Amino acid sequence: MIVSFLLCTAVIILILALRIRKFRAWKDPPPGPYIHPIIGSIPTMAKLDPVPYKAFHSLSEMFGGLVRLCIVKQNLLIVTDFEEMKKCMNNEELDDRMFAATVGMILFDKNSSPKSISFLFKNKPFDMRAQWRELRRFMLKSLRDLGYGKSASEDAVLHEAHLVIDNIKKKMDENNGVVSLGNIFNCAALNVVWNLIAATKFEYDDPNMAKLVDAVNSFMVVGKDVIGKPFGNMPWLRFFPPFRNKMKKLVSDMETFRNFIGESIAERRALGDEDSKCFIDMFLKQAEKAPSGLYTDEQLVHLCMDLFIAGSETTSKSQEYLIALMLHYPDVQTKVHAELDAVANGRSFIDINDKDHLPYTEATMNEAWRLWPTAPIGPPRSVYKEVQIGNYKVPKNTGIMYNTSSYSSYE
Repeated sequence: MIVSFLLCTAVIILILALRIRKFRAWKDPPPGPYIHPIIGSIPTMAKLDPVPYKAFHSLSEMFGGLVRLCIVKQNLLIVTDFEEMKKCMNNEELDDRMFAATVGMILFDKNSSPKSISFLFKNKPFDMRAQWRELRRFMLKSLRDLGYGKSASEDAVLHEAHLVIDNIKKKMDENNGVVSLGNIFNCAALNVVWNLIAATKFEYDDPNMAKLVDAVNSFMVVGKDVIGKPFGNMPWLRFFPPFRNKMKKLVSDMETFRNFIGESIAERRALGDEDSKCFIDMFLKQAEKAPSGLYTDEQLVHLCMDLFIAGSETTSKSQEYLIALMLHYPDVQTKVHAELDAVANGRSFIDINDKDHLPYTEATMNEAWRLWPTAPIGPPRSVYKEVQIGNYKVPKNTGIMYNTSSYSSYE
């Protein structure tokens, strides 16, 4: 009985190992750590820094600007070489998002294979790439029509800046001069983005604002603890602690986020404004004109989520870190303050027209981003067909991760 059980187990492991080996086949791959049977590079990653971008930086110091990793059956290419990174980011063959099962379950509440994600497109999976490009064109045109990057968006930012100052003063009065800037900056950035999406703003102590802040924070946990880590490609870990509780909370938070946006879509549809005042309005009107099955409410929810994450968290965290750095370097803070005062010349606010007259301030911001990239690891991409990167032919379905932080200082 025991012999039969052990034999059966050995056969299952062998079949599993051969199947995984087939998935990760790569002729003449870039250098990288030893690839273990079944588990791949997980033992090596476990010995490195628990912070992914620091671990990837250590690997680049050992193996160079292109490093091959495996997490179970998923091939990964870590790109830290600056020139190769620029080429990759401008290569349309690398525009696909990398599918990770656990991330798909969190964001979509479905399995994240390309076949299953096609539910967003209501069409055949092989149409996804062209349909994604159509949605990207529509989104960019809509944002331009709404005044994004023009005076209209600048007015919204300046208005929110006044509210930030008022809230800082209020919190200082309430807490004997002590104030946490992180939450205030989060609220300000979210308000600017939410006004663009749904033509609505919230007071900083509004419960709806708290929902948005929690949702964005949960999404950042996905980026830190799931993407590029074993949990991202081993969804069965969600049944075991400590992943079980983490998965339960992330799924719940994302569901709350999706429902919140869905309610806002329903409100904008019920208003039926003739004038398009926000991105949701423009999308709903496009859906009426192009009933192709592409412009669906579910698609709109996820586009809004993308706008949130890309437009709010990067802004608020940049502000926090910039202020923290200047607290440690008061001489820099003094020079920035002096330059701003000189250019403002008695006005209460700086605007975009003053940009060319603020070289020291701009250099300070660029240095802050160099020391602490807001997105130290770029959004994971996937190779949809074999492609040449550097001296290597990268096979289909390989995940591409850009470690932009390799040009930063961690000290």
